[in-house]
Amino acid sequence: MTQQPTVGRIVIYAQGVKECEQLHVPKGTNGTRHHPAIITRVWSPSCVNLQVFWDGGEASCVSSARMIAHPASSDAGAPQDSGWYWPPISTPARSPDPTPATEIDITSLVSLRMDRIHFRAQPGLVFSKAQASALARWLSRLAGTPPGPVLMSSENPTGWKLEELLRQIIVELDAKTARLQSGEHTQAVRQNNLNALLALRRALQLQEATLAILSSTSAHGTSSERLGVSPGAPNPSRS
Repeated sequence: MTQQPTVGRIVIYAQGVKECEQLHVPKGTNGTRHHPAIITRVWSPSCVNLQVFWDGGEASCVSSARMIAHPASSDAGAPQDSGWYWPPISTPARSPDPTPATEIDITSLVSLRMDRIHFRAQPGLVFSKAQASALARWLSRLAGTPPGPVLMSSENPTGWKLEELLRQIIVELDAKTARLQSGEHTQAVRQNNLNALLALRRALQLQEATLAILSSTSAHGTSSERLGVSPGAPNPSRS
């Protein structure tokens, strides 16, 4: 878009060869032909009054200055006639993004079972464990591949701990039951959900009892490695 001169805008005033000869400054005032200036009045899109700030001298008014083509550089290509031009806009060079914003590795997402998934291309986008699992299942169906194992094991060291998975299912099923609308089969479905919740809570109690046994074993100096997880496998903490 073409810039339009308005009062108060900053431009560059270039001393032409003729002006420098008249002032007996062949290389320009204080050795430069290019000086910052402020537009004080606009006569037309190419003709303005300027307050020029000379390098090494006091500012002064230049009337009816004409717009000129942008010089090749500030040190060469001086115009014959004086005039003004828009200052160049420097755009900082941007390093190429090693991870394009549209790049998503479906294979990695399908196999990932972590507390949170962070997209490298979008650092602000974070999924909870439940959302990540749902996304992984959807991507598995999309890719036509069966989902991998869910529980933590030596083959799947970043999987779910059984007690955490049970707690998550209980929370989701409880919320789903609370959202049931009244209808022909609502009461039966609600009762089935409540029975399932009782079974899940019983399973959670059994798993917590197992953990207590393992903890007690550890207190007596026996290895406390989780069953099914090899000693060298990572065991990421979860929040």
